[in-house]
Amino acid sequence: MDEPPVIIPGLGEAVTRENLLRELAFAGLPELVCGVELSPLTAAHVLRLSLAQSPFFAPPPGRDQLLRWLALGFITETHVGQFLWACSPRYRSDSPWRRRRFLRSIRRLSVGPACEEIFSFVEESFADKPGGPPEHGPAYWSWLASYVFAIARSTGWAEADILDLPLKRGWQYLKLVRLENDPKAIFFNHYSDRAKADWLRTVNAGRQS
Repeated sequence: MDEPPVIIPGLGEAVTRENLLRELAFAGLPELVCGVELSPLTAAHVLRLSLAQSPFFAPPPGRDQLLRWLALGFITETHVGQFLWACSPRYRSDSPWRRRRFLRSIRRLSVGPACEEIFSFVEESFADKPGGPPEHGPAYWSWLASYVFAIARSTGWAEADILDLPLKRGWQYLKLVRLENDPKAIFFNHYSDRAKADWLRTVNAGRQS
């Protein structure tokens, strides 16, 4: 007698989420975070926020670490405003009055829920980032150089266009570049693979108890 198929909790929803995020990346739509309209996250945004030492990118924390920092007061409304302004379609580096007007418009946001939404926004933007072997030894270039070079070499696109490309699209292109160079390349799905891993941990814990 055939055994019933294994049903992994949350797997179907995770696969649906991954497929939807990948398709929406090409729709050219703005994104909403805390009710604020943002441009899709790009490499240029990440660079801007990293140089500003944003806690959301220096280094990128996990959700648990983010919540610990929040509880300790390491993340404030200033960091939230910094992030939202940097990713706003209205962002202008040479317009202090635009920045002040934008920050006034979000002054009623609650820091805790805002941090959660920002984390989800960043996590979704990096969900398709190709994995790779851990790096050892000194670094000789930034991840931005690798990202731009790999896409430019395969497409001929200009550096500025790649830096302004939504990461949700850029990572998908980068996976295809890797597949073209290595047909045996192994890829991972951020949400559905995590659902499988969580289920396996639960099963193994049940067997050991």
